[in-house]
Amino acid sequence: MNKIIFAILALSLLVSCTSTEIVSSWRDPATIISGNQIDKILFIALVKNESYRRVIEDKLVALSKGKGLASYTFVTGSNLTKNDKEAIAQRLKADGVDLVVIMRLLDVKAETRYVPGSGMYGHGGYWGGYSYAAPMYYTPGYYTTDKKYLVETNVYSVKQDKLVWSGTTSSMNPSRIETTTAEITDAVIDKMTKEGFLLNKSK
Repeated sequence: MNKIIFAILALSLLVSCTSTEIVSSWRDPATIISGNQIDKILFIALVKNESYRRVIEDKLVALSKGKGLASYTFVTGSNLTKNDKEAIAQRLKADGVDLVVIMRLLDVKAETRYVPGSGMYGHGGYWGGYSYAAPMYYTPGYYTTDKKYLVETNVYSVKQDKLVWSGTTSSMNPSRIETTTAEITDAVIDKMTKEGFLLNKSK
């Protein structure tokens, strides 16, 4: 009986944990990237909250093992003019930036599900043990709402000046920005590698 109780508790914890997966992706069929040939990556998090932006970009930089640049240290101001954008493009090339990675929140979806109750009534069968076991071991069912965060990640080649990879991830009930950012990064890199888009991943 203790094993059954433990299994139910473990399952409930598993359901409540954050999980991230790729739900869609696109790649430029003419482009293959080798991790060993990438020296610099500019990370841009398109979020309204400046502090969240910095947290996400700092985490991405940390995961890139010395290859990343945070956009808040590279680009200042949100309303950029055409001249500003051209100057930034020239600076990217002059500084040897190979890729620009842009992450943005597409949508947040709420999904309600029913979690059934659990009951354990001893060896006397349902009715035989109900009178004393139910108050101790029965947990009633309930409804809970999960939140799915859809995040789009776009990868641009500075040299080719075009989008070369795009993917959307779904993260269930994220708890911490840093953890979810790492999960999205892992999911994206894994997908790129399986597609043959990314070779010799340096992560």
